Amino acid sequence: MRHAYELKKNLDFISNVQKATLSTKEFGIEQTHGLFGSSEWWEQISSGRLPLHTLCGEIIERFWGGMADWPEIKVRNDDGQISEWTRMVNVKEQDALYIPGQRIEIDYVLQRHRPKSTDKGAEHKLVIEIRVEPSPELEAPGIYDKLRARELAQAVSLHYPHIIDVSYHLSELGKVPGVMDEEAHRVFTGIAREVEAVIMQNRYEAMEALLNHWKDPVLAACKRLSDTKS
Repeated sequence: MRHAYELKKNLDFISNVQKATLSTKEFGIEQTHGLFGSSEWWEQISSGRLPLHTLCGEIIERFWGGMADWPEIKVRNDDGQISEWTRMVNVKEQDALYIPGQRIEIDYVLQRHRPKSTDKGAEHKLVIEIRVEPSPELEAPGIYDKLRARELAQAVSLHYPHIIDVSYHLSELGKVPGVMDEEAHRVFTGIAREVEAVIMQNRYEAMEALLNHWKDPVLAACKRLSDTKS
């Protein structure tokens, strides 16, 4: 198994949760086992007083949730139950580990939000570590870039307005050999260049016309990318 995520290395997240817990009544995590991420909290896990649970199963789907802007996977555990999880990573390249068909292990603890939070202190699963069985595909050059480009293309196909956010990223990813065909790269580079010019010149009223002009070639390029299997 290879690590896809380790909470101990996510220092910014730990710091933000601690700050929210100590400075607000609506955000953060209840200190039932000490302050989240503190030495005391980790000791509670290692001693078993805060039980560590492990889900073992297989990744059956990789997708974008929410408004096609949240990276998720579906996992079927060894008892046949299906659950959805965020594709958590410490560095972006680890996202390439989440490939359907691979075995996965997710360690988590149960913790409660604050009583005045929007979910009224509901218990939730807080991920400690994720390990994924590596795939031979990971050894291929540019595997992360190909996955990222395909999923960005799928996001544009589902929610066309996302083109503003992803056009630049797709134009950059297209520089990696084998990620997309030359015509698709020309399309993404072209719209990225024009969007940048509109922003630089503060001509935001021209944005709608620009998008209408590029709509068909962008959607065609995104469809080709979305249909790419490798």
